[in-house]
Amino acid sequence: MDALVAELRAIADDPGRSASPVPGAGASTQAAEPRDAAAAAALRRRVVRTLRDLEGGLVERAVEARLLLLACLAGEHLLLLGPPGTAKSDLGRRLARVLAPDDGPESAPSASAGAGSGGASGSDGGVTYFERLLTRFSVPEELFGPLSMRDLERDVYRRKTEGFLPSATVAFVDEVFKVSHGVDDERARGLAIVAIIAIFVIIVSIVRGHRRRRCGHRRSLLPPSSPSLSRQANSAILNSLLGILNERRFDNGAERVEVPLLCLVAASNEPPESEELDALFDRFLLRREVGQLSPGGLAALLRAGGPEAGDSAARTASASLDEADGADAATAAPRLTEAEVRACRADALRHVAVPARVADALVDLRQHVQERSEPPGYVSDRRALRALQVLQVAAWTDGRTEVGEADLLLLPHLFSGRAPGDAERVREWVLRSLAEGGGGGNETTNIVATPGGGEARPASGAGRSARWVLAALFGRACRLGDTAEGGEGAGPEGEAARARLRADLDAVRSLLEERLVRTYRALGRGLPGLADGGSAGAAPDADAASTGAPPDRSLWLTEVEARSAAAALLPRAEKGRAEAERLLFDAVVLGAALDRGAEPVALAELLPGYWAEFIRAGPIEDVSPLGLG
Repeated sequence: MDALVAELRAIADDPGRSASPVPGAGASTQAAEPRDAAAAAALRRRVVRTLRDLEGGLVERAVEARLLLLACLAGEHLLLLGPPGTAKSDLGRRLARVLAPDDGPESAPSASAGAGSGGASGSDGGVTYFERLLTRFSVPEELFGPLSMRDLERDVYRRKTEGFLPSATVAFVDEVFKVSHGVDDERARGLAIVAIIAIFVIIVSIVRGHRRRRCGHRRSLLPPSSPSLSRQANSAILNSLLGILNERRFDNGAERVEVPLLCLVAASNEPPESEELDALFDRFLLRREVGQLSPGGLAALLRAGGPEAGDSAARTASASLDEADGADAATAAPRLTEAEVRACRADALRHVAVPARVADALVDLRQHVQERSEPPGYVSDRRALRALQVLQVAAWTDGRTEVGEADLLLLPHLFSGRAPGDAERVREWVLRSLAEGGGGGNETTNIVATPGGGEARPASGAGRSARWVLAALFGRACRLGDTAEGGEGAGPEGEAARARLRADLDAVRSLLEERLVRTYRALGRGLPGLADGGSAGAAPDADAASTGAPPDRSLWLTEVEARSAAAALLPRAEKGRAEAERLLFDAVVLGAALDRGAEPVALAELLPGYWAEFIRAGPIEDVSPLGLG
């Protein structure tokens, strides 16, 4: 055993070597297409430049800035939850300014677009931007544009969407969950009805004013007063929002039009309470709780004179860095363009491979959130799939062609629910999974999912799963030890069953060796993407230092996040190493006993812990042939 451990440590010290895995156990779910190194480095520089402009001048908002740009590159939407005055709206405006439009020269980021409580729209030097604050009295016209009077005269229902959400590239919607199907307050419902009736009267008066003179009597223009009017208005907003967010389509009358939206940033003081808003809440793949600045952060903001002063200082520092790198304004890395952002997700899905252990980790995490978390959450199939695609985009923009283990640290922002502390609980699960080998427990469980070992799936955790599998294999070995006539181990059938058992045991041993190699490497050089060993395959980038994301760390993790994760993983990895070494020792002992044809009594002496479990939990018909019934 000591020689085996020494060999595995030697493999861990050599990046070019790997233990012999089970076929398909650690392989990627897809083959990665070749990627040009120069193109990868250029894309990473452009992402770094855009990220630097996005977070310039902000204090303690590096995580939010990274999530915002990652959501945009992945074609997803970001939800920011937190109290007022925490720079949620400023982040949305910044995204529109830092992206370069396709049809014009690049312009430097400019000051914030003016936006009162009602909202604003425009480009402000970047892509088309739309902003609106919703209330319980909001009507569809505020988001989707007014009805076209000329079309109404022709009995055509169509909105003028130019300058509103259906024509925007980046949008920010504040208090997004104010869109509800009903209003509990009777007074508020009455005011909403009056407001909607007034708008209706104005529209109809303009369109049909000339017709009233021709009629010998006046017909009432007011619709029947009904408490359901505000309910209908908010329902129209909700239904249209769902289509825009998920399908990028908007039903304008009888016509369904494509929406150019890249990313919608939504903000709310609290998560939704009504079940009617579950679908809208699920549309925001990335979620982040934004809190107040720490005392040190507030002091830094006050000394800088606010975000605007910080923006100016950040641009000065950016120019100094470019000059230090030997780049002038003409050769400095340009910002990302709208076309590049739209192509990023498709390129990532085509080129970035997904290791099986990463896919297994997402499966196990969803099961953990839905079955063992308190309170239990819900993760839809769509969310799980798109979360994996976000990890692919993160790897692609970081210069890699395979999703790495450090990318799993983004999952707390993808799998968190409504309950307070959800993100932290998901982070704890991810850290535990990484410490136990960087993946879920499916690899070892699937080995015994055969007619010869159709046991149920274990609870969770890679270490507990491997222990469970070894216990199941031990039980099979004990049953096959009954070589008397009529026993499971008798005759050709018994020999074939022993051969299958040996193959399954070899597979478990190989998986444990792979896990130990990854653990030794993490302990020796740090987890790839977190420590100085770095993001495998990432291109060197001097500009990255200005964002706190040097090439030896994942671009999408801040320095604080990476250090925190590394510090939390170290003791967990030490514990996982000891557990994996013990399990590997048990697998080696069981394999040697099988090679020597050991009887159940000998197995009981060699592995007493497994024997006690077998006697305690095994069915009486399995125990009786061994003389213990």
